[in-house]
Amino acid sequence: MYLAGFRPRPTPRRAAKVALDYLEATLSDANGNLIPKATAHRQKLEDLLWALMNTKEFLFNH
Repeated sequence: MYLAGFRPRPTPRRAAKVALDYLEATLSDANGNLIPKATAHRQKLEDLLWALMNTKEFLFNH
């Protein structure tokens, strides 16, 4: 997803680190309660996709 949305291409290490750090982080709701792992993983993937799709690079290049 990152490669489709951004130019110039990042180094593989940089792209992987940013995405993996985000995906490995714990996720909690507005009350501070932890979200179940499966639900949190799906939500983080959706959030990552939306963040990439809403960048200027993605909007103007695609």
